[in-house]
Amino acid sequence: MKILIANPQQLISTLAMAILAFTTIFITLTIIFYARITLELSEGFIGVLLSSAGIGNIVGIFLINKFKNLNWVLLMSFLLIISGIGILMITATNAFIMMCLGMAVFDCALSTRELRQMNS
Repeated sequence: MKILIANPQQLISTLAMAILAFTTIFITLTIIFYARITLELSEGFIGVLLSSAGIGNIVGIFLINKFKNLNWVLLMSFLLIISGIGILMITATNAFIMMCLGMAVFDCALSTRELRQMNS
């Protein structure tokens, strides 16, 4: 704990990773309940919806190299907006394909943020 407090960059990075981890878990669980209770999707469709997040994660891993030289504050702000758009795509429609696309966009942006934090 002493080392964490002594190094401000490490403290900020650790806090950012904790927030990102919480966001990922919270949104994913919320989407599962939203899909099952509100939209009454079957377990199979919920599985496909969550698999869309995996596809977005893979795309995010490939895209991270494009953002290596970008200012991290600008990048984090941009990716926060992108992940918010993904969440809006999920909640603003009842079209399953659009929800899958929104889940992929959300997780792509989130995984790119996490990878950027690990590489800084």
